[in-house]
Amino acid sequence: MPEPVRSVAGGQSEASIDQVNIWMRSQPWWAAIKGNASNLNDAQKRQILQAAQQNGVQVDEGDIEVDKAGNFNPKGHKLRNTLIVAGIAAATIATMGAAGAFAGAAGAGSAAAGAGGAGAAAAGTGALASTAIGTGAIGGIAGGTGLAAGVGAGTAAGVGAAGAGLSTAATIGTGAKLAAMASSPLASTLFSTATNIYGAHQQAGMARDAMSAQVSAANHAADLQAAAADNALAYQKEQAEYDRASAEATRRGNYDQWGAQRERLGTLGAMLGLPAPRIPDYVPISGPSGASGAPNAPMPDLSGAQAAFNTLFPGETLTPQMVKAKEAELVAAGFTLRPNAKGTVGKVQYKDGPIIDIIQGADSGVNKKQWLLPTAAAAPRAGTIGEIARAQPFQMATQAPMTQALQMPMGGYRPRTLEDYARST
Repeated sequence: MPEPVRSVAGGQSEASIDQVNIWMRSQPWWAAIKGNASNLNDAQKRQILQAAQQNGVQVDEGDIEVDKAGNFNPKGHKLRNTLIVAGIAAATIATMGAAGAFAGAAGAGSAAAGAGGAGAAAAGTGALASTAIGTGAIGGIAGGTGLAAGVGAGTAAGVGAAGAGLSTAATIGTGAKLAAMASSPLASTLFSTATNIYGAHQQAGMARDAMSAQVSAANHAADLQAAAADNALAYQKEQAEYDRASAEATRRGNYDQWGAQRERLGTLGAMLGLPAPRIPDYVPISGPSGASGAPNAPMPDLSGAQAAFNTLFPGETLTPQMVKAKEAELVAAGFTLRPNAKGTVGKVQYKDGPIIDIIQGADSGVNKKQWLLPTAAAAPRAGTIGEIARAQPFQMATQAPMTQALQMPMGGYRPRTLEDYARST
């Protein structure tokens, strides 16, 4: 069924304007705009006017305005609190009065109760024949015991209360008086207050629902963002560990090839009477725990590890052979042997901590026990391949060439220089 066309214009009766006001006050948008305000400002009045027009109300803006209570009113008229409910009640009560619904009186004394009821029945006139006591659906009630009700055709009920002391002059007023009561300032104030309370309740409920929806949406978005951040962090950690392992494998391969090359050159130097080249120990990249990571990383507390090591090796002298002999005990205590390229064990690592130099002069024969930790400035760190290549004289991992063993000349001849050796071959 299509919506009826609603309009307010100059010259319309107050009843027709009130019908539009009754409908408008029942709309959620009206309650949301008005809120708890008793006197609307110009901006709120304009909002109500625009909202009504958007919802199909035709407004003659030349003769009609929105008053401070939020109702349509002819321009120049005084402010009126809309009597929507009061107006409806007044019309209903007036109709009931015209039908004789409230005509009748209460009798005094128990003996006059029945007669009072009958008199009320005779006085009442109207069109409510189907509800007459004694006819239709309601059976008759016997009088004389304190309550008597007499009914005429189409009358309202007259009730006599036996012994209640009600005067026969106490008569409920006519429909016209009740209509006047309904349109009184008190009724207007009561209706306006009730309407404001209802509107405020509706507005508070809508605000509460909106706030709950916003909080739920914000929490859900935060959960999704946190999950995404956790996944990204896990991926970054995994990628960093892969890069560290790849860099470590490359560095170790470069070191091994460089060490092998230095050893081959050392063999040639030994034939020429030169001292063996010193090959520095390999220093691996620190693990993911970062115990020996960045240059400024704090050194872990290894006092417990040093005490356990001193228990295994008391005294001041320590050789690589002694360390190798107790490898099982060292591993059980959390140590890992870190031999150099020649296989000499002069350093160990405690768990994932830094490399510890435990023998002073392990290659030269000094063999003095020590507990030397890398300094913060010299601590290794993970870097790019370019940084590693510049920091260490390593070569990129390539296939080592197959070199024929050097054939020394026989006859006891010993070359004195490389040039002499080259000329002799």
